[in-house]
Amino acid sequence: SADSESNPSSPDGAGSQQDPDEDLREGDLDDEEPEDQEDGEEGSGDEVPGGSALMYNAEVVNDEAFEELHLHPDMVRELQLAWANFLRVTETPEVAGEALTSAIHGAAPNLHSLFKTPRAVFALKLVGNLSAMVQNLNDPRTLKQAVETLAFQHLQVEVTSPRVSLFRDAFAELLRTELEENCNDAAMTGFRTLLNYIGGSIMYVRNKYADRFRIIASSWAAANRRRQEEEHDVDTDVSDERSGSSEGPAAKQSGKAEPAPGSATPRAAQADAAGKKAGGAEGDKKNVEVPSTFPEMFRFNAVVMGLGQQTWMAEVLGSFDTLVCNLANTSRLQEECDVLALNMSKYRGPFRLSDFKTVLLASLRSLVPESWNSEHEVAWIWFWDNIVRLLKTQLDKPAKYARALSAMFDVLDKGDLYRLRQDMFENFFAASLAGQEHFRQSTTRLHFIFDKILSMTTELYRHPAELVYKLGALGLRHVGYGVSADL
Repeated sequence: SADSESNPSSPDGAGSQQDPDEDLREGDLDDEEPEDQEDGEEGSGDEVPGGSALMYNAEVVNDEAFEELHLHPDMVRELQLAWANFLRVTETPEVAGEALTSAIHGAAPNLHSLFKTPRAVFALKLVGNLSAMVQNLNDPRTLKQAVETLAFQHLQVEVTSPRVSLFRDAFAELLRTELEENCNDAAMTGFRTLLNYIGGSIMYVRNKYADRFRIIASSWAAANRRRQEEEHDVDTDVSDERSGSSEGPAAKQSGKAEPAPGSATPRAAQADAAGKKAGGAEGDKKNVEVPSTFPEMFRFNAVVMGLGQQTWMAEVLGSFDTLVCNLANTSRLQEECDVLALNMSKYRGPFRLSDFKTVLLASLRSLVPESWNSEHEVAWIWFWDNIVRLLKTQLDKPAKYARALSAMFDVLDKGDLYRLRQDMFENFFAASLAGQEHFRQSTTRLHFIFDKILSMTTELYRHPAELVYKLGALGLRHVGYGVSADL
């Protein structure tokens, strides 16, 4: 199944460090490199690696390993030709996606509850991702990364071997029915093997990386526990000040001027020295406090590492808590990354995303020194590499979409806009009779609503942060209507 787009990755070993000149560390989810082909295996120059051929087949779903998929070149060629014919027969991606979705629903009606995305959106993404994977069969490394994408997106979905078999058989039967004699046994075997590979890999990743979720959640809670303790201390201090306000100014002045001797910890002294060097301030004029929250520690380390001028980092930092808290909710994580990409598009690139990871790891080590180990290092590198891939699929799109939208509106006159409003609501009501229950307004009001929608599409690229809040408020005002996602 293919519900959304992202590109996760994972490090091959504990404590791996990224080259600072690279935006993305290319790693595989498996911890060991696949072994070379055994000497003496039979085959010609076109044969595929023996391990891959034995590991994946058209009948059994293998969830015990996740390696690159190598199919015979002739099988790949036949499958790609059959898939191209399927897309040609169905004429449009929308029709192809709807046919695949109907095949799933017909084969497994009890699985409807697993699909949270609107059917039309899901259908397009399904056919798009399957097309990309069939095309990438010539490049096993790229194919593996694409499957990692689905695995990361479906971590919260209970994918099982019987369910994978249902999907595989439904898709294969549809392909054979639509193509008839244009789909030979080689293409069918390759297609079934590919679907088994995708399903088994999703199961493998979900089972293998449960510990990483636990490590990320626990260490993030520990890093933010200091923040909660500090907020509690501030509340206590405020209460003490209020209760002791009658002691007089002399007592208050005395309390401020005479700190307890030896109260500064070694880490405080180190932070003070680093702060003086970074800020150029003298110690007797300004005391640098030890950062005790993640945002403070991140900003402090960014300055010390000479990255304080990277203004885009503040945008990521502002969204980072939401990203971590929604790690297990991949659909929400994708939405947050999309919004973050929109906000980052307002800054001038290029974005050295590896710099953020460097500061991130240094800050977490400082905030969780007691429990930090190589497993924490690996887990957080894996998490950030996943975020990087999600962002990289979107960072270059806002500017392109904004230009295309502007060009479209430039050629539309008032008459075109009027016909567009009229046709939009006519088509909407024809496609969904239930939608009429939510629009019992005059034609003038309907046209006003459509104009607001058009203005929001352009505002989304000009002021994305403001529009997100406006849309949130709009959604809250319409909660009582109970509008379904399909509408």
